[in-house]
Amino acid sequence: MADVILFRPNISKMIDKALSPRPPWGLLFIAAPLIENNYSVKIIDEEINSYWADELDRELNDSTICVGVTSMTGWQILGGLQFSRAVKKKRPCIPVVWGGLHPSILPEQTIKNDFVDIVVRGEGEDPLLKIVTALKGRSSLKGIANIYSKENEKVYSNPKNDFMDMNKLSLLPYRMLEWGKYRRREPSTLPNCKLTIDILADRGCPHKCGFCYNLNVNNCAWRGLSANKIIEQIEYLKEKFLIDGINFLGDNFFVDKKRVSDVCAEIIKRKIKITWHADCRIDYFSTYDDKFINLLKESGCKVLTFGVESGSPRMLKLMQKGISLDQIFKVNESLKKHQIGASYHFMAGFPEETKDDLLQTYAVMMKLFDGYSKANFLGPSIYTPYPGTPLYDKCVEMGFKGPEKLEDWANFGWDEKTSLTFMSPKYLKWMLKSVNVIKYANIAKRVSGMEWVGWWFRLRAKVIIKFNIIGPQPEVTLVYFFNAVIASVKKIFNFKAKK
Repeated sequence: MADVILFRPNISKMIDKALSPRPPWGLLFIAAPLIENNYSVKIIDEEINSYWADELDRELNDSTICVGVTSMTGWQILGGLQFSRAVKKKRPCIPVVWGGLHPSILPEQTIKNDFVDIVVRGEGEDPLLKIVTALKGRSSLKGIANIYSKENEKVYSNPKNDFMDMNKLSLLPYRMLEWGKYRRREPSTLPNCKLTIDILADRGCPHKCGFCYNLNVNNCAWRGLSANKIIEQIEYLKEKFLIDGINFLGDNFFVDKKRVSDVCAEIIKRKIKITWHADCRIDYFSTYDDKFINLLKESGCKVLTFGVESGSPRMLKLMQKGISLDQIFKVNESLKKHQIGASYHFMAGFPEETKDDLLQTYAVMMKLFDGYSKANFLGPSIYTPYPGTPLYDKCVEMGFKGPEKLEDWANFGWDEKTSLTFMSPKYLKWMLKSVNVIKYANIAKRVSGMEWVGWWFRLRAKVIIKFNIIGPQPEVTLVYFFNAVIASVKKIFNFKAKK
């Protein structure tokens, strides 16, 4: 029985169970200071346990101080509310605390839900420890920064506090997790690694991309772990879990070039056998010389991911991306020269976007693809308007109305017809049909066994780009069916192998 129960809902209703989920890093971070202060903590993760009700029954009791729920905008909200409702049904007096991206973006709306008692806005390590201590001592919550609470239906908001120094964070309580259920491979970034683990190396970003939550949650403030702290974590994880791959999580790993250089130099100096992946900005990498890029490669950098988002200069300017087409192609050539893999993120469906803008995006995607055999593009994913961003405000100007209640955000982003109401129905239909084709143009590089369709969809993509002709899409349905059959066969054989 735990003093504090922390819950992560399923991230998506379309999770691929063939791929082990990422560990609940956010919950581990907020659990660490609680454990250091002698509170017992239980993490319940719906990503690995769909039958969490039994686990909740075992852990929840009258001595439980509170439960915590983390949630992003979208599907996690539904699971979080189901969990919160179950807690209130069993123990109505136990406070339910919500945190994570969505509550941080819309704390006032979140706190109004009947099943939410307290909301933590932004970083949760320090506020949650103070909440638990206050609840245990039956003292007031009003002095705790970055939280919203309510009493007799009146909402109280406490002032914001400065961001914390990441180097003062406690060592994560890795032992809390059932690591056998999180043994993860990264087929799209580090395909040759047997076990890859994430390291959260930084938080925030100094840039002002118009679609990004960072503007609201982090106020464009970047802070990161020191090079020494990063190396300590790598060595600990390598010794503890025998990892051979590192995925550097964070919003902008390369903000401090010297820090990256120091990390790489130490990996080489200490002869740490590791390969790694991180995100980088196009404008950063376009300025890097051969010496720095060779250092990255020698230390084990295998793949870098870049957010390009659009191939239209007009849209790049609208979203304040701060990159140019010349920089994009320069980076692709540089990566090709040094044989570092590349993944490029793209999106479709921005406000004010036209067919011409999206056709330019498709053309850039295919040019990157054709220019470098190890270039891989992700998406285009469909743009989702998130509150607190400049593009959201523009969507509202164009007629978009966001959900007014927490529960109404649960399906937001999964149904383009409800999240893209600022867009004309005609353009929305054309966009979704064309995106289907473009996505599969890259499938030969990303999904084993699907090489046979890659050439066809690349041809279809080039026809769309040159002639703006989409036509019927029976092959898309066939690919979906083929994928479903393969997945079913794999499950059957995996089940027999386990028996």
